Amino acid sequence: MNRRMPQRDHDQDDELVQDEYYVPTARSARAPRPPQRERDNGEGARPPRRRKQRRAWPWLLLGCAGGIVVLLLAGGIALFIALRSATGGNLPGLPGSIATTNYTQSGTVPLTFTTLSLLQINDAVGNVTVTVDASATAPTLTYVKRVKATSSAAAHTEFSKMTVQTSSLGNTALTVKANVPSQNVFSQHNDAIDLTLTLPQSAFPAAATPPFALSATVSIGNIAVTGASGLLNLTDQFGNVTVNQATLDDGSHVQTNSGNVIFSGSINTTPAAGNTSPLYKLQSETGNITATLPANTNVTLDANTNLGKISSDFPISVTKSAGGASYYGPLLSNGGQQPAAVLTLDVSTGNVTIHQG
Repeated sequence: MNRRMPQRDHDQDDELVQDEYYVPTARSARAPRPPQRERDNGEGARPPRRRKQRRAWPWLLLGCAGGIVVLLLAGGIALFIALRSATGGNLPGLPGSIATTNYTQSGTVPLTFTTLSLLQINDAVGNVTVTVDASATAPTLTYVKRVKATSSAAAHTEFSKMTVQTSSLGNTALTVKANVPSQNVFSQHNDAIDLTLTLPQSAFPAAATPPFALSATVSIGNIAVTGASGLLNLTDQFGNVTVNQATLDDGSHVQTNSGNVIFSGSINTTPAAGNTSPLYKLQSETGNITATLPANTNVTLDANTNLGKISSDFPISVTKSAGGASYYGPLLSNGGQQPAAVLTLDVSTGNVTIHQG
């Protein structure tokens, strides 16, 4: 006869479950609740709860909105600076805006030299003009101070901070320096000094050794030289450099960082003492170079632009590259003979144009 096993009630089951999951310890004050059994209501066990997942799209929208706000702020700042530059700090319609007016003050600096072999000019902000005039009888140096101020009194106060200084070494060397109050990158460069120097042709001996040397440096402004012959070293950071009716001697270098270089004149291909290869260079980082040369200019042309084109009235064969162009070779057809002098026309972004004059 088979004996039936006694049926366990639910209380016993709970005790077994409790014994299985709970081991009392001395530090336990009360037992944790045992895991609940899945209830069986006739429909089967309850499915386990699914963990609620976080959606990513709200964060993506928040990131995009933040990026738009940053772009709007940057655009607003750029627009404010542009408006302030265009109006000289006067922004009509904005609270606290103060109207400014352009004021100028002109003057003359006396010069006493009779001959000149070295001329150095330094102007931080302003235009520099040097002219050799055959009809002039004496050298003259004039200046124009330019400011933007809210009143005449404020303008005169600013004028007093701006100076034009000259110094000479004997009777043959002259240095000219224009000083304006220091300005940072966010300044409007409202203060500027324009220099105009006129020199008589008699100030330059016909066979001077070494030849006349002109050095001019400008940070913001244009440089214009007319009628000068010799060793020209002209450097501009932001502005155009123009040289007309000039003859360049060995070692001349005309350059600007941002602006155009325009040259119209001739090149003295006679090498300097101890040099067998005369070098001349016209250079612009961002801008165009235009050179007008006599039809008999016998030089090796080294022309290059990284982004732009080269066009020439002389019969040269330009090599085009991705975005740019270059040429290295004689400017004239000399039956294969390589000229001694080298003229370099170098542009990073811009065009090179060569005319026959």
